[in-house]
Amino acid sequence: MVATPIKTQNLTVTYGTDGTKIVSGKTTPGATDWQTGGNVGSSGVYVNIDTSAAGFTSVPTYVITVGGKSHHWGISGSSSIYNPTAKGFEVEIRWEEGYSQSGTAVTPAVANQYEWHINWIAIEPASAKTPLPAAGKYYKLANKNSGKYLDVAGGSTADGANVQQYTSNTTQAQQWLLEDAGNGYYYLVNKSGKVLNVSGSSQADGTNVIQYQKTNDDNSKWKLEDAGDGYFYLIAKHSGKALDVASAGTADGANVQQYSKNSTNAQKWKFEAV
Repeated sequence: MVATPIKTQNLTVTYGTDGTKIVSGKTTPGATDWQTGGNVGSSGVYVNIDTSAAGFTSVPTYVITVGGKSHHWGISGSSSIYNPTAKGFEVEIRWEEGYSQSGTAVTPAVANQYEWHINWIAIEPASAKTPLPAAGKYYKLANKNSGKYLDVAGGSTADGANVQQYTSNTTQAQQWLLEDAGNGYYYLVNKSGKVLNVSGSSQADGTNVIQYQKTNDDNSKWKLEDAGDGYFYLIAKHSGKALDVASAGTADGANVQQYSKNSTNAQKWKFEAV
């Protein structure tokens, strides 16, 4: 019989300074789905643990202990963890080879009676960071959600012209110079000569993004944060908000705004050299 994976309780997720994901959890003591058979045969028990709620994107390193109120047995093999995946693993407990099997047998009933449960920690290293695009070059910026490009509406050269997303084309309205603004921030200068700007220096979610003449104001300075898979978040210096396609729109002309950073693809942009 294939055991139903046991959902993890008390899940805790933290991140290291380098982006390493560290997750801990435990199964409920007692009435868990301990089984016999499989690799352990009749000489032990095993249980499958479901860690899918942790949201791992690769197979982490799992470390476990077996908790309970009494009667613990040794765990044999080079590791007690078998068949690890991003969504879970199996724990096997059996008699050590050569050990007398007199007394209480290792059975699911015993495991539940003595409230055996699994305490686990998993560590998933941060994925390799996407190299920053080189400053001093022109790029087109593709939105991950829609596949459309950061665009000055109508190819305008005026201050206050709206910034939107639009299907890829060869116009200068979609060409942006990445210019160093110091301290890890950049200007994005359209071929119009105007820079990407949060209107009115507002810090509110939903504030419109426009082009405007270049100044030293922080609402025209952007930090690039790795979003994985070759994409970046663009974070406005004055507000800490991210460049975002409103309502995750996929249509030509969908508006571009600033919004609190989240994990949606509407905030992820790829720099494509022109």
